Amino acid sequence: PARSPRAVQNAAVASDGKQWLAVYGGEDALAANWIGADGAPTGDGFGIGPEAGYVARPRVIFNGEKFLVAWQTYGEQQKDVGAQWLTADGAGPVLDLGLSLAEDTVAFDLALDGNGAARAMACGLHEATSSCQTALLNADGTLAHESFDLPFPVLDFDLAFSGDQGMVLVETTQHAVVWATLDSDGSLLEWSTLEPNTATGDGAAPSIIADGDGYLAAWHRKDGLRVMRISMEGDVGAQLLVAGDGSFTRPTLLPTADNLLLFSSKASATCGYCTDGYVQSLSLALDGAASEAKLVAAGRISGLSASLAGKSALLVSSSADQLEVAQIDPKQLALQHLTCRGLS
Repeated sequence: PARSPRAVQNAAVASDGKQWLAVYGGEDALAANWIGADGAPTGDGFGIGPEAGYVARPRVIFNGEKFLVAWQTYGEQQKDVGAQWLTADGAGPVLDLGLSLAEDTVAFDLALDGNGAARAMACGLHEATSSCQTALLNADGTLAHESFDLPFPVLDFDLAFSGDQGMVLVETTQHAVVWATLDSDGSLLEWSTLEPNTATGDGAAPSIIADGDGYLAAWHRKDGLRVMRISMEGDVGAQLLVAGDGSFTRPTLLPTADNLLLFSSKASATCGYCTDGYVQSLSLALDGAASEAKLVAAGRISGLSASLAGKSALLVSSSADQLEVAQIDPKQLALQHLTCRGLS
């Protein structure tokens, strides 16, 4: 039977080139919806993941054959990371990725490497340092793990892979922005501060993607959004963009054949870990010119995710009581279709 989260707190989306899979998690369940090429949901949402327990931070990737959804499950004493393979024909069994972390776990992410393997990472706080674990899930179902410590407290991070080498963009509890590189086995290679500590409350919400030439990193500050290029070796390039003001938050990057799209929520007010406002888009052209457009009216936004299929981009955003799905023309930034999926 279909299960819907009582309150959507995070949303994620991935594409197989023909359709999208949107997942969203709340207080007591994890749900998914297939989204057709026209940007509209095909059928009702359906429950995935554990039957009970607090779930958060859903992530989804497509490995060329099937989708993998991963999430955090919050227990009384620890937080586990679970996963489940999905196809249009159904869902496989729930998997334990072997990342059982202490109650102080603060961040988790999932990414696909260049070899089609799934990579997961989770970090927990230990006063002024962080303990992290990585998991490599191969296509044959085998798992490999690595553990390492970071000499700074992790608040949030985003994970991306280029080939079999990974990069993590980290926001510390002091709101510094740090990058760290991972070896092919998931172990730590090196780390360096990208932007030092700033004023209290000047959050970063890091986002990073691999685009074939290295990595593109984005985060927000009170004076606007930042986008920078980082090479495979960790060399930091020129700052590509500072846009807007402090009302821009939670950037999500999506490269296309013609431009780089940067989605974010634009806040009119803040409400803890969410923003009360609307989703907007910035398009960064190859010549550096930027344009923006208001795309999706929204309530309290607590998660953004974007994915490209064919000539359309799909943006999903989660708010307090619904999942919003917007299909976008990536060249014109024109809204093609908007669906608000209410939750029960």
